[in-house]
Amino acid sequence: MLALGSWIKCQVPGTCGELAQGYMKDANFLITCPINIYSRISLRLVKSRSMTHPQNKWKANKAIMKTLEFYGENAGFELVIDSDIPMGKGMASSTADIVGASFAAAWAIGEEISAEQVAKIALSIEPSDGTMFPAISMFDYINGKYHEVLGAPFDVYAVIIDDGGFIDTQEFNRIDYTEMRKKNEGLLGTSVNLIREALCEKSYYKLGLGASISSFCNQEILFKEKLEEIDQLSRLFDASGVCVAHSGTVIGVIFQPDLKAVNKFIKALEKKYKNGFVFRVARLVGGGVERN
Repeated sequence: MLALGSWIKCQVPGTCGELAQGYMKDANFLITCPINIYSRISLRLVKSRSMTHPQNKWKANKAIMKTLEFYGENAGFELVIDSDIPMGKGMASSTADIVGASFAAAWAIGEEISAEQVAKIALSIEPSDGTMFPAISMFDYINGKYHEVLGAPFDVYAVIIDDGGFIDTQEFNRIDYTEMRKKNEGLLGTSVNLIREALCEKSYYKLGLGASISSFCNQEILFKEKLEEIDQLSRLFDASGVCVAHSGTVIGVIFQPDLKAVNKFIKALEKKYKNGFVFRVARLVGGGVERN
């Protein structure tokens, strides 16, 4: 039933890149790294033509239309997106918008859409992160052939470091990196096993080690000039490793929830580079959509 005029509100987290990404089990995959920054979606169905703010959120528009089409419905809509997630950094900004818009559209017509169906809609628009699924998940981000919830998040901080630049994820994913990733399939298997154990044991040490393996494997595909230096410096402040946006610009450094160590590390980075890095301190959270 169309609920014209009633606002539906929800939020979906962004990510600190991915805990791991590569090729295993005959599929490309990633392991989500959702953090406490969000895209907040407000949607209502209307009789008149559709309107969106900001106007550049065409992917979310497409998700709404595809969701309504899936249920055999047709309506105009007003969509407002208020997002904390930077675009072009590999922090799943587009996925958060698409996922939130799709869930909101389904709820607006009285349907309870599944995360699996939202994943299909997202992948029909572009390669997608797996943040439509709860907890920390492993996901075939290109074809959706594989999905597994690995475990709940635990108390971990990530220092997110951005030294500038943007990457168009759609353009990046037009290139097939499968053969390059196959070379590291064994190492990525180790990375995945460590992350599984970390979530089971709540081990920030294993989480950082598993994420670091994947981060350095990805240097062959998208090189981050300062990754090794940042990783080495962070170990002086008891960080357990690094994660990266495998198709973006940011680097994350994984810490126990110790703000003193985090702040000392940030000061050391500022002293070393003096080049206006943008820092953000975030916490690991679960994926999935939260209705407001």
